[in-house]
Amino acid sequence: MSSLQPRPAVRRSLARPHLRERIEATPLSAEARALALRELDQIEELGPAHSIAPRAHLEWLLSLPWRQSGARRPAIAPRRVVKALDRSHLGLKAVKERIAEYLAVHRLRGAAGGDVLGFVGPPGTGKTSLARALALALGRPFVWIPVGAVTAESELVGVPMNQPGAMPGAILEGLRRAGSSDAVVVLDELDKLQLGASGEALGALLGLFDREARSEFFDRYLGLPFDLSGCLIVATAHDTEEMPEALLDRLDVVDFSGYSEEEKARIARRHLVPGARAQAGVSAKQFRLTGGALNRLLTHYTEEAGVRQLERQLCALARKAAMRVVQGRAGLAVQQKDLAELLGPASRDEELRARRPALGAATGLAWTSAGGTLLPVEALAAPGSGKTKITGQVGEILRESVETAVSCVRSLAQRSGASLLDERDLHLHFPSSAVPKDGPSAGLAIAVALYSLCSRRRVRHDVALTGELTLYGAVLPIGGVREKLLAARRAGLREVIVPEGNGQDLLQLPVELRKAVKIHRVSNLEQALAIALTKGKSRSNDSVDARPYYEPKSAARARKRRARGTQAD
Repeated sequence: MSSLQPRPAVRRSLARPHLRERIEATPLSAEARALALRELDQIEELGPAHSIAPRAHLEWLLSLPWRQSGARRPAIAPRRVVKALDRSHLGLKAVKERIAEYLAVHRLRGAAGGDVLGFVGPPGTGKTSLARALALALGRPFVWIPVGAVTAESELVGVPMNQPGAMPGAILEGLRRAGSSDAVVVLDELDKLQLGASGEALGALLGLFDREARSEFFDRYLGLPFDLSGCLIVATAHDTEEMPEALLDRLDVVDFSGYSEEEKARIARRHLVPGARAQAGVSAKQFRLTGGALNRLLTHYTEEAGVRQLERQLCALARKAAMRVVQGRAGLAVQQKDLAELLGPASRDEELRARRPALGAATGLAWTSAGGTLLPVEALAAPGSGKTKITGQVGEILRESVETAVSCVRSLAQRSGASLLDERDLHLHFPSSAVPKDGPSAGLAIAVALYSLCSRRRVRHDVALTGELTLYGAVLPIGGVREKLLAARRAGLREVIVPEGNGQDLLQLPVELRKAVKIHRVSNLEQALAIALTKGKSRSNDSVDARPYYEPKSAARARKRRARGTQAD
């Protein structure tokens, strides 16, 4: 037994110089160096059999990027960064300008600390990929942390070494893997953060987002502060409505808008099609796509504000081309007529909109986290006691909008001499009942549908409306104007009524969108009624011609072709 006793001492003598040299060579802070030396003494006292946890902690502490990497990097040139982003991402001009301003401020201040950039927009609009491209343009490592499923603070700031389940937090572990203290750190899907019963995860993020506290970020596993002021932190989110106000106040929000059809086509030709070829291992000759096929892919097989679904469909076509090449065939040249055979029936739902003027049926516009969409409103009146029934899975705010619109229309109807609703029961329905609906921007469309019943004048089927309505008929500005107009254009609507207060938003719209859709700006309900209602009155509420008629756009086009052919004969 005596011959076995010296072995632990030999191991300690070999391990001690190795760790001590690493401690001396690592540019630790004074507090970190003192902790490392204390742990080294503890390792020597306990011996190899009992010092596994302290040694693992010391090894992890020494592997962190304590040296500030920013001093070794060239000065930031905002214009050069924007040019690099232009090569990787089309459009997003306002976003790139905001990033350039952010970098210019950092260059003048001589530090990378500051507000956290909050990239907010629908899925597939390039939030995470732009952050990755920004890291590449700056020459910094990229650290991606999905915080959408985080429920406890320990997942971000770790568990202390002396507790069961000890582990480092995701933030410092990401920097350790990147080997840099000035990485671009992306906190993905911040709006899906699960705060838990006590909101634990919120505390760690508040310290990370605070520009003053970031230089002393505390990881519980590390056991001492770590300077994160050199990191450029970006948080992404689809929507800010459900985010805690304390987090939102610390975000410098940068809005990512949805793409127009022309922008999607350009992105597909420049980036998505080459990327699909690369993933499938085929060449440009082996996989080609005509312009007509790409346009049909956009209009019939995708329904989104971004380009994520489009990318999936292109990758599916590229895989079919790869299969043909493996079979010894000539690859795949996709034409418009081939899509049904290759991808199956069109997967995009037809927009639910009236195909002819109708009584009590207006087309509203809504904004969702996935982009804009149509929000049809249907109203019926029957003899009764003035009760109002609402169906279609609507939220509390939308119910209040209905009540406001009913009171406003009753007052206006009395002044104009139209049929009154006081002795009638109203039923308002919002189709697509399986989809929850809420928000104030449908107030104008609801009022137009109700006034249509009072005045016996039909609502034009080629006009969409959006705007919040007050009790006295004023139309207030709303959000998501660009996404709503894109939805109206996709559905083939020719005119849109928006609040006068959204004039500045309209100036930022793409030229092709402003040319494709005629935009009316109104400040009150009377102005909207003059545009949205037809001149003549309907003879009977029970007439079939007075009801909205829904049909797919493809069926409508076929019917028009048949009508033209009959006239030509």
